[in-house]
Amino acid sequence: MALNSPNQIRITCDLLREQFGQPIFVRLEEISEIYLGMNSTTAKRRASEGALPFPVTRLGDSQKSPWVVRISTLAAFIEQKCQADYNEWSKAQFMN
Repeated sequence: MALNSPNQIRITCDLLREQFGQPIFVRLEEISEIYLGMNSTTAKRRASEGALPFPVTRLGDSQKSPWVVRISTLAAFIEQKCQADYNEWSKAQFMN
């Protein structure tokens, strides 16, 4: 089953835009707990280390500029994670 088809990623992207008020980018601290399972301090530290599972950026030149992620990148990450989890679940079903 191809969960992360381009159409599914687009649907997830549209739902994320609706959830966050139609932005192109969303602040890392807004998504860190729900989508990464870590507090915003940890997420920011990992962002500065380049250790998040997707790319983030600062749109300003200042170190005080917030870390942001493109909504489409977040949608692709969610769909890839769902696909990997589905594949693991599917394997377990055949082993039982």
